[in-house]
Amino acid sequence: MHDGELSGHGAGHPITPGGTITVTGVGKIRPARHSYPKNRGALCSRQARGVHFEAMQVILVVEDDADIRMALGETLTTLFPAARVVMTESGETALELAQRTVPSVVVLDLRLGRIDGFEFAERLRRHAPSARVPIIALTEDMGPDTLLRAEGARFAAFLRKPADRDHLETALRPLMARSVR
Repeated sequence: MHDGELSGHGAGHPITPGGTITVTGVGKIRPARHSYPKNRGALCSRQARGVHFEAMQVILVVEDDADIRMALGETLTTLFPAARVVMTESGETALELAQRTVPSVVVLDLRLGRIDGFEFAERLRRHAPSARVPIIALTEDMGPDTLLRAEGARFAAFLRKPADRDHLETALRPLMARSVR
């Protein structure tokens, strides 16, 4: 690292469940510190590719903003410690993940890269196993066109970004209770 410091602690490795990683003095960013919970925690899409989650609830987070994605992952992991939170930045990768393991619920940013959240929802519902997966949509755009499209998309909930912990919990808790396998 250039003029910076990377440190961490955990169960034998700097980045492990229950560990912490700290980055300081890198470029013009402020010091960053991230703790990885000891429970099953959040996985990024690269970690999730070879893992099968059939025996547990899965919350799939689709958010292209890395900071928001990590904040959502931490919040959802805290709210639902028995669930697996899987995160990805693109609708394409999320569709691949959902085909391998049907999520219990999807938390979806509507403004993504190549395919937006509306197209993701439409494609997800074309496949029988995932056709009934509840989707919680997140967006900063509360304009009339977006609201009209959201009505037609049959989202389980529609939240304005940034969604706070209470709104996420209120939207997710009943969906998670219904999806217990």
